[in-house]
Amino acid sequence: MLEVAPHVNIIGKSTTLTEAVQLIRKLKPNVILLDIQFEMEGKTAFDMLSELEATNDLNFQIIFITAHQEARYYALAFQFKALHFVEKPIDSEKLKEAFQRVNINIEAGFDPIVAKFGEIHKKMHTVGPNDRIVVEGNLYSELICVDEISTIEASGRYSSYALQMVGKLFPVKI
Repeated sequence: MLEVAPHVNIIGKSTTLTEAVQLIRKLKPNVILLDIQFEMEGKTAFDMLSELEATNDLNFQIIFITAHQEARYYALAFQFKALHFVEKPIDSEKLKEAFQRVNINIEAGFDPIVAKFGEIHKKMHTVGPNDRIVVEGNLYSELICVDEISTIEASGRYSSYALQMVGKLFPVKI
């Protein structure tokens, strides 16, 4: 590893996904090197990544190093924003390139909190046809379809909503 990425400091190592989750939560690494299949546990790395994502602990960059070259694994890897997919046997130049991508992200200011904010921002701006918000008034609250809101104007602690009346608003007593 030193000849490929002399600046890398290995802070943990695991042979199981269970142990890996514990180490990731404890050590908070900047990057992890990850294989796909963990046959002893009957799971894949994607099971672990889904678990970490569900608890907002997916705050690191990922390099996959694996012999599994199936297209579905490539697709899943990049759904989790993997930086690189290095095939076994390991080509040292490809691994070096993967770490160069890590460095580029770090130099560009990769911040797990900023990355998480980007995901939240994307979810907030992806509106389904039945997504609603609750707008609280002095006497009652209203459920408003998000796609009916044309503008929101803030004024101190209050907000004014301009709506496109596609459907009806139903007051809800609280």
